[in-house]
Amino acid sequence: MFLHEVPAELQAEKENFFERQATNLSASTDHEKELRPPGWLSLWSLDRVANFRDAAGPDPLSPYRCKGGCIKQGLLYRTGHWVTATAGDLTVLRDHLQIKTYLDLRTGQDFESVDAECFDDFPPSPAGRHNANWPRDPGERRRVSCPFSKGLQPRPLQELAQEGERDPDDKKAQCALWFQEQMRSESFHDLKVQLKTSMRAMLILNSDEILKALQVLTDERNYPVAFGCIAGKDRTGLLACLVQSALGVDDEDIIADYLFTNEAAQHINACNQIAVAMWFEELRIRDVRRYNLMVRRNRLPANAQQLLDSDAETPLWEDVNVVSDPDAIKRSMVHRDILEYVMKEVLEKEFGGTCSYLESIGFGPEELFKLRALLVEPDQVIRDHARARCKMAAEILEIELSPDMVLDDGAMAGASLGLPVYPAWEGKGNDLYSAEGEDDLEWRIRRLEARGLVRLVELSITDIIPQADVRNAERRRGGSAGVMFRGAWGAGSQQRTNPVPCVTDFPVPDEQNSGQRPRGFDELRGVELERAHWEKSTAQEGRRGGSVLYWMSRDQRAHDNWALLKAQELALERRASLQVCFCLVPKFLGATLRHFDFMLRGLEETSKELSRLNIGFLLLKGESVKEVPKLLRSIKQKGPVHAVVCDMSPLRVPRAWVAGVGKELKKLKVPLIQVDAHNVVPVWEASDKQETGARTLRPKLKKLYKDFLHEFPPLKRHPHGPVVKGKGLDLSAALRSLQVDREVGPVSQELFKPGALAGKKRLEDFLKHRLKSFASLRNDPTQQALSGLSPWIKFGQISAQRCALTVKKAKAPKSSVEAFLDEAIVRRELSDNFCWYNEHYDSLKGAAAWAVETLNKHRKDQREYLYSRRQLEEAKTHDELWNAAQRQMVLEGKMHGFLRMYWAKKVLEWSKDGASALATAIYLNDRYNLDGRDPNGYVGCMWSICGVHDMGWPERKVFGKIRYMNYAGCKRKFNVEGPRRSAGVFAEA
Repeated sequence: MFLHEVPAELQAEKENFFERQATNLSASTDHEKELRPPGWLSLWSLDRVANFRDAAGPDPLSPYRCKGGCIKQGLLYRTGHWVTATAGDLTVLRDHLQIKTYLDLRTGQDFESVDAECFDDFPPSPAGRHNANWPRDPGERRRVSCPFSKGLQPRPLQELAQEGERDPDDKKAQCALWFQEQMRSESFHDLKVQLKTSMRAMLILNSDEILKALQVLTDERNYPVAFGCIAGKDRTGLLACLVQSALGVDDEDIIADYLFTNEAAQHINACNQIAVAMWFEELRIRDVRRYNLMVRRNRLPANAQQLLDSDAETPLWEDVNVVSDPDAIKRSMVHRDILEYVMKEVLEKEFGGTCSYLESIGFGPEELFKLRALLVEPDQVIRDHARARCKMAAEILEIELSPDMVLDDGAMAGASLGLPVYPAWEGKGNDLYSAEGEDDLEWRIRRLEARGLVRLVELSITDIIPQADVRNAERRRGGSAGVMFRGAWGAGSQQRTNPVPCVTDFPVPDEQNSGQRPRGFDELRGVELERAHWEKSTAQEGRRGGSVLYWMSRDQRAHDNWALLKAQELALERRASLQVCFCLVPKFLGATLRHFDFMLRGLEETSKELSRLNIGFLLLKGESVKEVPKLLRSIKQKGPVHAVVCDMSPLRVPRAWVAGVGKELKKLKVPLIQVDAHNVVPVWEASDKQETGARTLRPKLKKLYKDFLHEFPPLKRHPHGPVVKGKGLDLSAALRSLQVDREVGPVSQELFKPGALAGKKRLEDFLKHRLKSFASLRNDPTQQALSGLSPWIKFGQISAQRCALTVKKAKAPKSSVEAFLDEAIVRRELSDNFCWYNEHYDSLKGAAAWAVETLNKHRKDQREYLYSRRQLEEAKTHDELWNAAQRQMVLEGKMHGFLRMYWAKKVLEWSKDGASALATAIYLNDRYNLDGRDPNGYVGCMWSICGVHDMGWPERKVFGKIRYMNYAGCKRKFNVEGPRRSAGVFAEA
């Protein structure tokens, strides 16, 4: 049918758009309420950071209206304290929301001076443990102290009275005397009186700290910014009130924002209990005398030790050690009359309004203009977005827009905020809701899905018209073979990030392009493997609910995962649940217990993080070709499965899995979408052929950096729970199920601790201590210069793109940054390119003709030394440097990068021929190195032994034209005497 008129419920939604109340929350927020008990609301699902929310308003669909527009989202947040934050909480704050500046409104004394892990990310700590010269420039992650309540303690009245008598016009002196008198009055026992008194005192006595905080907000380098105190209610509410009022937000919205704190009162109280316990523990260690005094006075909470020992992975509201104290919870709440007093009695009556107050403290019109420019989304920008959408829709419908076409305010605002776009048209009869003579098209405007914490900035045809309709239109016009969709992500309109680039529709081949992979409107990260048969009852035709499945394999992480982001995007579009599965095979390419242990412990961490985000995780056991379709059949009994998303590996066995699963899914009429979540530039986009070497791939990659080397959007807490709820990952049971070589056991976690968090810490350690010398010392095994990140990258526990983005931002010599990016992107993706386009990536068949010829020519050359595989494995050669490298690999699971080349070259020199040398090198590398069975490992062996990505060198015995390396060359590069006599443990690889 045609939409000849706006449905009544949408018209009502448009008419009520500007009528905001305290309870005007989106459906996603209501869902968050359902997930937690009353008083525990957390819009970002933070476990031990309470009262955190966007200063633009708690509803992502309806940011507060202000003078000339709306407050921008994703730039300014208000919060309670962070001292109790878990590692997962800090990941959200630091990496996903990318907060740069933490405006700390606390005094930094006593209870408010507790040290915590969060201050390693946002230094300096109020406890003073950071060096005074710690970098604290705008644009760097930092904590800025603005103690709003400093000095608000009892002082002698006589001294203050004399100050007041000396200068009766001194507002500060008079306020200080008034504050001390109020503190001594009987009415001060009332909590509301205390808060009103303190609010006025802060505005007048500590205006310098308020000015300091506001000045931080006028510098765009500081954003995104979070400001907060202990509970995120009073001092935080005061700054929020000043900012929102200065921007022109309605008084009722400001008060509603203040009252929203009450939705998190229980959460605030629980976090404060833990913070108090942390403070007493610090006293016990640092100030025993004071601690004992507190104990004697019964000030020590009875549950302090239990809170410190509680499991951080248990949701705080389920922690039995948290005491529900009604009085404490009451103190965690706010009241309307407190903020009304500040706004009407203090700001309005005493200063003539917020702007006058700000000017009186030194925040004048120029600063106010900067603040508004940074935080206000102008109406004209919103209107332009709406016009762009309507213009694109008209192009698809093949109708002309009248030059005097006008959008009403409701449609204009709705288009900006992700609400349904039903514009009012004025002109010469052009009606978007009907197209005479085209009844079969059933054109309609698609309801733009609410995207949680991100909002649409860039537009695509499929943002407006359902994909199936666009596909039908392309068929009629004889145009492209299919629709490739690239969505749009952005945290506010000021800062735009690119979307998940992936195929979300399946091509309908035409006669000219049959069998070719079509290209869409933009560069694509995904590729379609099996054509899907979309029936009219499926999600492509508007069906909602059901599930989307992400079959995880190579990229075993929750965050910074393009494949998982694509799966969530599809699920959100269809209001479907999101399920993740991993298929554990009993054995894989000779992997040992060492490799499976590292992998499974990382997956255990990933499964917990997915569970925290309301995303189901299932560990399947067996062959994926059988288990994944079996799981799908089980899920389909409970509702439709819209798609299966998988990641990409260029190796033969994983590719065979994907092909096999694809065939089974075709029978089930479920599409399979493959996303290259491992590389910065997707392997099929970087090049359409096997590249000769880095020199030919490098310029191709660099041209595509602008399209692909960008920030990740956040993985959001999924609003729809999983259809099949797993029991988590049972590590012991999983390890017992394996049929692997158990002689090679796990490496020490002091060297390589599994999991995304450990990988991130290794990256941070590299940035702090080794990146600066990477370019000059990376080929010296005796020096600490390499990142050591390859095990985490190999198992997909950390993203190579995240590593590259982080290093790009680091303050390090340009030569080191460029050298790392070349290793992490160009060299690594060159390996994927080779394995993707060369099925013989691990044998002589995959080598160039000149290399095969020269190796065969010299295969009968007499070797000075000839060792068996066992002798090599046990490091029993005459070369102590080689033995040391081999022992390092066996003991530590990692060999220094430079020595890998030397190590493999010597295997060629000491083996009977090239084929056996290659087989031995791959066997040893895959058995002991944590990053074995990986394109990098195969290509490394092929480079050393078969001359892949290299050229022919002057011919010599045994090696022929293959590049030669020897002990003397190593001696020229670094001091080999110490390490060759050692147990074989070099500098961290």
